[in-house]
Amino acid sequence: MCSSDLEDDLIVIVRDAGGQVVYASKSNRHIPGGLLPAVGELGFHIKDFGTGQYRVFSAQSNGLNIEVALSMDMISEVESGVALATLLPMVLLLPVLALVIGIVIRRHLAPLDAAAAALAQRPAASFEDLPVENLPAEVRPLVEEINRLMQRVETTVEREKQFVTDAAHALRTPLTALQLQVDVLD
Repeated sequence: MCSSDLEDDLIVIVRDAGGQVVYASKSNRHIPGGLLPAVGELGFHIKDFGTGQYRVFSAQSNGLNIEVALSMDMISEVESGVALATLLPMVLLLPVLALVIGIVIRRHLAPLDAAAAALAQRPAASFEDLPVENLPAEVRPLVEEINRLMQRVETTVEREKQFVTDAAHALRTPLTALQLQVDVLD
């Protein structure tokens, strides 16, 4: 709706202190009797003038009573247009925004995917550190803690290997002595 249409529907009347009409807009013809009746109260009001409800604003200035009215149907129509004009760009931008967010998330998680792939391709006995460079700051502490865990596991595995080696040697010596005893008895 263009502004001249709205101006044609906006009813304006100005009265002096005695109630005589000083100015009346052409749109007063929409009101039965051809003039907006005096409301008498200042501020916003909703009035029914026989042809439907109108939102009326009354004010006083320099001894003049000014009243402006607009049909509630016209207000509803304008509100619907404003709502549509506001929502339409949002609805159109939502898929674009979702796509952009998806691309940004994928780009920021790519180093994490690379670290996961590197971890999946490792042999079971590998205790090398995972790469921490290019990781998002939120994920870096997790990967660093995994690296520390891997170092502790490596230390534990080395201790177990040493224990098994020592135990095998300790068992081998008495067995060798027993074997010698058996050989001598033979």
